[in-house]
Amino acid sequence: MLATWNRFRRKLKRAGLEVPPTRGPLDLGCAAMRRFPRQARAIQGIVDLYIELRYGAGYTPEEASRLRREVRRLKLHKGAL
Repeated sequence: MLATWNRFRRKLKRAGLEVPPTRGPLDLGCAAMRRFPRQARAIQGIVDLYIELRYGAGYTPEEASRLRREVRRLKLHKGAL
């Protein structure tokens, strides 16, 4: 699951968003939604699912697969606003 989150962070960075290592998931999600408003719903879903899986009571392999799928599906365009 952490590998998937890091893949999401790299995807955001390649698209032009500043992604410092100290930026938490909520802050990163808000910044990403401002930068990529057309993908805001998908970004919010990824962030919400990650937080649930990372900080919740536990997760199933199916939920981890869902997070991987959502990150893979996310299409960002460099410089989009």
